[in-house]
Amino acid sequence: MNIKQQRCVLWGVFIVVLMTIFPPVERTCLRVPGGLQFQEPAGYGFFFTLGRAVTDEEFVGDCLVLAVGIDYRRLLLQWALMALIIAALSLTSFDARRKGSPAPP
Repeated sequence: MNIKQQRCVLWGVFIVVLMTIFPPVERTCLRVPGGLQFQEPAGYGFFFTLGRAVTDEEFVGDCLVLAVGIDYRRLLLQWALMALIIAALSLTSFDARRKGSPAPP
């Protein structure tokens, strides 16, 4: 592995760690007039403040928020895309010249 590939992998690991510390969030809501329960994306949040129990009546629009937690589907999709990007960048920065092989003219 050459230095470019090592840097690419290190940057990729750093970004994945950041994605884990600030994961995508979803909230489970109950629509007040109809009683319909659904989940919706709620942006990104700090890992250590997620999963809190909603004790007070917290409304977003006409929806009562029942729970807030990590959106694992989006997080896994982000990780998979990052792995593909790291692999592609590592392969494109491959150096064909090795010790003992003649340099190209």
